[in-house]
Amino acid sequence: MKYRFVFVALIALILTSCAKKVPKYYTAFFNMQPNSILIVPPMNESVEVSATIYFLSTISMPVAERGYYVYQVNLTKGMLEELGLSDIGLVYSSPPQKLKNLFGCDAVFYITVKKWDTQYLVISSSVIVTLNYTLKDAATGNVLWQDEMTVKKDSGGSGIIEMAVEAAVNAIFTDYVPLARKANLQAVTRKQDGLPAGKYHPNYGKDHAQYPVEPAEN
Repeated sequence: MKYRFVFVALIALILTSCAKKVPKYYTAFFNMQPNSILIVPPMNESVEVSATIYFLSTISMPVAERGYYVYQVNLTKGMLEELGLSDIGLVYSSPPQKLKNLFGCDAVFYITVKKWDTQYLVISSSVIVTLNYTLKDAATGNVLWQDEMTVKKDSGGSGIIEMAVEAAVNAIFTDYVPLARKANLQAVTRKQDGLPAGKYHPNYGKDHAQYPVEPAEN
């Protein structure tokens, strides 16, 4: 039984090492080339109920700095609430064409906060933020870009008492916002994986070679 377990583990390791990363193609993105992006309030799957409020203040700047017109997120949130769409689940289940009709946007940015918490071990703790990003064509609903980013900050005390004190302090004063900002910046600016430069960026149209497109069919 022991050898069978080792054999299965080795096979799993081999299969994992042989697996290739699925390429992210930008064909649909370049064919559509959005100029304006509507960022809707994020979906919260974390245990922290206030995560969406804090996160919303971190996302506009990095997207705008990539050269896109970004609708003011708090005005967007307020307008959705006035229209009876305060339930984020309704916003995410509604077709993006509805948002295009309301705001006139080219694309809609949907973001899910998957983790926004602190994990405690015996002699250390880790603050973790995991965000999932999906950008959709507002006219067709086609996915233009997707990514998921995890940022973690580790810390630890020199002993059990120090660790207990640090854990208590972290529980009250942990600031996840810098981690969210770092995740957003990494997600949208990475070469080959991030957002290509938009219309209002000096590199607009000059950086396409950095981002892969689907091979032409013979």
